[in-house]
Amino acid sequence: MSMSLFAQYGTCTRSFQYELRYLPRFAVAKADRTCFVSVESNSQISDFIPAEAIYNKINVEGWQKVDNEDAAFLKILLNLDFLTIEETGVKVTETEEKSGETTKKVQHYFGKIIYSLPYKMEFNSPLNSAKYGRSSEKKVEFLTEERKSFEDAKKYVDDNKDMLKSKIIKAEVEDLIASINKSCNSEYAYYATSENLWIEFLDSKKSEFYESQQKAINQVREIFGRIKADSDIKQVAAELQVYIDEFKEIADKLDAADKKQKKAKISVLESIATLYYAAENFDMAKQYAETLLKEYEHKKGGKMIAKIDDILKDMQRHNLTSRHFEL
Repeated sequence: MSMSLFAQYGTCTRSFQYELRYLPRFAVAKADRTCFVSVESNSQISDFIPAEAIYNKINVEGWQKVDNEDAAFLKILLNLDFLTIEETGVKVTETEEKSGETTKKVQHYFGKIIYSLPYKMEFNSPLNSAKYGRSSEKKVEFLTEERKSFEDAKKYVDDNKDMLKSKIIKAEVEDLIASINKSCNSEYAYYATSENLWIEFLDSKKSEFYESQQKAINQVREIFGRIKADSDIKQVAAELQVYIDEFKEIADKLDAADKKQKKAKISVLESIATLYYAAENFDMAKQYAETLLKEYEHKKGGKMIAKIDDILKDMQRHNLTSRHFEL
């Protein structure tokens, strides 16, 4: 086969990102998505971050906060104890710096505070309970930014204890809020997330489909950019069908008996399966994935089948027909 004929079957791969709903560990009916949040802290903590501010930052996406603990499906409890400064001082580290053939040791100085900040946090629901915490025996090291000398580092800590205490408390509390939100959302929330898909297009100027495929790249990207977690997936499927049909026409014209055309045909069939997958037409996506696996021994077909089967099981567990819906 001549090089000019081979060039007709060149492909390019493009990445496309779109939104969908994350399906959490636990399936909770919409009517039951209520949570009670309790934050207990002392005056020392409240001077820097009021309990109300902490409360407002703890959120499970798509869940309603309620004031009645007994009426809540999910209970989130956070108790913060006092910050105790155990030790202050200077931490010295040493590195080697090379200049030409000369290597010298360089010392670095950091203000150091050893502290304890006990806390307890608890998540309770009919589906799961979990407790986490830190005791007063657990000591944590905090380091300032690097200072120019040992004396400077020591003076910086001595002169800025209140500011550094505030910095420690705020960092600790923000980390706890992030940890609570991450844990609860991963277990209970249908939050918006994203997925990347790779699609191949014919990329040879010698191909009769070159111009339409170049347009398709931009048009498919525009469609994917509009797919949000609450989009009407049936409308998306209708828009993508135009490009699926074009890929089918291309696949019909490629002769799998020819080695170069076969490679291009596998890419086109994979693109069809991927577009059906994005449109949540999982039956058709599996059909093309099975063709790739059985007729062309293409391992990606098997991986897509396994992935779709897992998604369908997860959707069934959540009593869903789509991964795109309003909360």
